[in-house]
Parts: sequence; C-alpha cells; structure tokens
Amino acid sequence: MPESITVTIPIGASAAGGVSAADDYYTCHGQAGEWKLGAAYFVPMLAVTADASNYVSFQIENGFEGTSTTVSSAMTTATVAMAIGTVREFTLTENTSREFGPTDVVFVDHDEAGTFSANVEGTIVCRFDKIRA
Repeated sequence: MPESITVTIPIGASAAGGVSAADDYYTCHGQAGEWKLGAAYFVPMLAVTADASNYVSFQIENGFEGTSTTVSSAMTTATVAMAIGTVREFTLTENTSREFGPTDVVFVDHDEAGTFSANVEGTIVCRFDKIRA
C-alpha cells in the first residue's frame, strides 16, 4: 500500500487593508525521502463572495517567493464564492516541482486584487505521496 502524509496550513485572517495587505504562508512536511504533492484543498472558515474586481487568490508553489515554482492553478474568489466548510480543490500542475524533499518549502502565495478588504480564514490541506525512500 502506498504511503502518504497530510500537512495542514492554517490561513489566518487577512489584514483587511486592500491589495498591499496580502499574507504568504510557508511550511514543509519534514519527512525523510521524496514525496509528491498528490492533492491540495482549501477549507474556508469564513464566507467570501465572488467579485471580479476585488478578490483574493491562493497558489501553491515549491520554494521561497521569488525563486519558487508554481505547482497549482490559482484558487480565486474572482468568479467563485467561498462558503464556510465547503472544500475547494486546487488543480495541480504536472511538473517535477510537485516533488518535495524533507526540507523543501511549500509556499502558499496569497494575493489580493483591487480593493479586496474581506477576511479570509481557513485551512489548506496537502496530501503527499511517497515516491522514494
């Protein structure tokens, strides 16, 4: 049976100060060997309405900001609202950057557009599947 682990990334309240108030998040799974990001989900704890001009987006990347490689499409409230407790799945990109070692950084790029000023809280859940010992 394949081995997998789950890592959660708590997403705190936004600074509610518009586009310059975005917060980014970092973590690593810390397990020996090589692991492939197999799935990622966002579970909102607050409702956020859809708005094409003023919205928040999240993207999962491998590495630190400025040197990271994108491993998911952006999850945004530009076209889809976030309902409390309704799980939204990230679409993962097929590339080798989805492979993480024990100290590789999972970077969640959190951006706000327009004059977005709502709070966004929830949890990102990442499932990693072991590919090498």
